[in-house]
Amino acid sequence: IQMVAIYSGLPQVGIKFSVFTSVLVALISNEAAYMAEIIRGGFLAIPPGQTDAAKALGLNRWQTLTKIQLPQAVRIILPAVGNSVNGLLKATSIASVISMEELMRRSEMIMQLKFDVLEVCAAAAVDYLILTTLWDQVQKRLEKRFNRGQMAKVTTAVEQAALPR
Repeated sequence: IQMVAIYSGLPQVGIKFSVFTSVLVALISNEAAYMAEIIRGGFLAIPPGQTDAAKALGLNRWQTLTKIQLPQAVRIILPAVGNSVNGLLKATSIASVISMEELMRRSEMIMQLKFDVLEVCAAAAVDYLILTTLWDQVQKRLEKRFNRGQMAKVTTAVEQAALPR
């Protein structure tokens, strides 16, 4: 509905976008609220003692953000952001509603020409599967990279606990 309202409704008040711009504006404005909530939740999940400790060490706000809060928040935020990007990737199929040439629209056009509904739908499903699988691999690498320090801390704590006293 947002996409149709932006593409068809806004020109009635003098604001006209191309099909591609309408899709971008609709998807970004829809996803921005979810993304803001994910980021907010990630920062709220950091214990307030972390900020207090940074103040006690004499770190300024910028140093506290970049050295203390951001590394912890990214580890918390990353899985939800990855899920959101995956959903956004699949949501691009909605662009066919306003006749944008994307995967599902192209599939519909081929179905109308060749009447191979099952084959075309299967090919579109495989394309989406490939895209989401590729994104999953990127997300796993990002999570592994940002959890590297966390895993080292856990390993060190386990090793120290295993030492004889």
